[in-house]
Amino acid sequence: MGFLVSCGYQWQDAASLSVCVPFVEGDSTGKLTNALIAAIDRSPYFGYRNGTSHNALSVRVQEKRTEIIGFQKKKEPISGEIRSVTRPNEHRDQLTLEVRLVSPIGRLIWGPEYIEGFVDYDYFDEHSLQDTSFIDRDHKRQASITFSLGELEGVFQAEQDASIYLYEMIAQKIVDRLSLKYDRFPR
Repeated sequence: MGFLVSCGYQWQDAASLSVCVPFVEGDSTGKLTNALIAAIDRSPYFGYRNGTSHNALSVRVQEKRTEIIGFQKKKEPISGEIRSVTRPNEHRDQLTLEVRLVSPIGRLIWGPEYIEGFVDYDYFDEHSLQDTSFIDRDHKRQASITFSLGELEGVFQAEQDASIYLYEMIAQKIVDRLSLKYDRFPR
């Protein structure tokens, strides 16, 4: 069983379990892998090591799903009539990972475990004139994004920001789950 190993060197306490983290299968940006390495590094039970001579934490994206969970209703004039238009403005990203801890000789130590996480986020449609502006009392169009104080992002940026939180949260869940079995792992 061969692994690609992510970069980095960290000090390790002699009492901690040595773990290397191959790139997470299905993590195209490397952000989930980085979040996992950071969570392991913060743990008193595990020490991150660069190389394949230590226990390997094998992680694979089992499922990644995005669903629309919130809508905004607006009134828009269309051909002289007023009708309701519903637009999405809130998403939920869900992630399921398959996680295994494998010995240097390829023996399964722990797993497979399936760990799930999700994050909800709001956004505005940056391509919608109504979402990015409004008509003031003087009947002039004003950009509304300048009034949001950074609380609301376009859908792409909101998704990027939410994914960082999701990756950090699910990486900590993995380390927490491993910590429950720490005393049973061979050293």
